[in-house]
Amino acid sequence: MGLCVTAAWVALSSELSVALTARGVLEAIVVSEWIQQTEEPGWAAWLVGTAFTLVACTFPRRLRMTLKQLHQAQHLLAERRRAEERNRIAAEVHDVVGHALTVSLLHIGSARLALDEEPEEAGVRSARRSD
Repeated sequence: MGLCVTAAWVALSSELSVALTARGVLEAIVVSEWIQQTEEPGWAAWLVGTAFTLVACTFPRRLRMTLKQLHQAQHLLAERRRAEERNRIAAEVHDVVGHALTVSLLHIGSARLALDEEPEEAGVRSARRSD
């Protein structure tokens, strides 16, 4: 039973290469005991049970690793989406402010021309607007 517990612990807490090495060591222990005690019929079951435990416990570990990678990818995608949204908003603000400044500059330029070419009429219009 200790071999199965050890196999499970190694499979859940170690890298795949370490788990495979542990599998070889644990199976070597079972095989050596089997060779020494040939009249005991249960060693094959322990060999299969140890291997099964190691394989069965490797899957949840790999699942946890994959889940961690998924969370990291989701975090990176969220960061990217936020950056894209900031850039979109900045572009919209730039366009709106740029348009407003351009229109204001055109009005100022037109007002200067009107004051230079026809100051009396420009004064009358500005007086009418202030009423």
